[in-house]
Amino acid sequence: MVSSLRIDKLILHGIKKASRQEDVEPDLSQAESELSEAIRAFLQQQVRGSLKYGREIVEEPGLSDLPTQVRAYWAGQETLLECSTLLARNLQRNQPAVSPEGLLMVADATVDNKQRVFVVAKLEHEKGAQAKREENAQGKLIFSMQFLDDLIFTTGSRVYKIGFFPVPDDPAGPLAGLVVDRQAQGHNVARYFRESYLGCAWKERPELVTERFMDTVQKWINSLEEPEKRARYTVDLISELQSPDTGLSISSFASAHLDVADRDPFERAAREVLPSAEIPKDLTLVQSRINNVRMDTASGIVVIAPPEPMRDGTLTVESDQGGKSVITIHDQISGTGGSGPMRKKSS
Repeated sequence: MVSSLRIDKLILHGIKKASRQEDVEPDLSQAESELSEAIRAFLQQQVRGSLKYGREIVEEPGLSDLPTQVRAYWAGQETLLECSTLLARNLQRNQPAVSPEGLLMVADATVDNKQRVFVVAKLEHEKGAQAKREENAQGKLIFSMQFLDDLIFTTGSRVYKIGFFPVPDDPAGPLAGLVVDRQAQGHNVARYFRESYLGCAWKERPELVTERFMDTVQKWINSLEEPEKRARYTVDLISELQSPDTGLSISSFASAHLDVADRDPFERAAREVLPSAEIPKDLTLVQSRINNVRMDTASGIVVIAPPEPMRDGTLTVESDQGGKSVITIHDQISGTGGSGPMRKKSS
């Protein structure tokens, strides 16, 4: 959806580095910024690129005034200038002292040429002698497009944080959308930005959706006919969950681990039950399941092995000419002994 985003209206406000003083006024624009098609296209490209890392959020009543302001703008009760001015002051007040200065971009946009969306984004403010507000033809102070071109949106510029909210079917209903934080470590999101500023919680509890991700992917893997693929993809799933990355993604798992022919079928099946956006990883409910790979055979034999022997070839899984699985262990037996009862073969 975000690949077709078009910015229709835009206002920029300067956000200063937070200080210990309680009342720091941001550098406020007094009118909308005028957009050439070249600048519009570059802005859209920057926002689209960052939204690929978006995570789903939903309004949590009582955390922030932002959802109320956005609804007031959509209802025509406030202009974009009035709404964005309040949002700039709120961001200036809520951001911690370690946050760098930058620009707040508030935009009215559309996706798919029809779906209206509201975008707030904090942008990197690069230093330079030409950085200043200027009067437009009507005598209103704005950040000029020369400043936008040469100082803010160079090829190395970054979009720090984004809140992205489509208009809900019920105008009075809770806001739901995406959040991105490119400043936070890994795939985390600063709590002040998500909660105190955007006024949102995660759409789903991370530990629950992580468990559903594991169950969904494993179910699809077990639907495959080739035992070698089932074993290999299971190792890849465990590796993905064990990795230091703090996010999970359907498309990222497919592109990183699956054969090309399997990617589209997997993504179609997974998107029926999993969010399209990136999932915050929380291993609380699956930690005990990701230490080893378990294989159950039809005769009741159970093979449990850590992922590493399957990666280095110590344990292999193949099919014989009769279509049965062949599990081979290339290793030395260091000891033998009795064991407790195993699960009996079902009749």
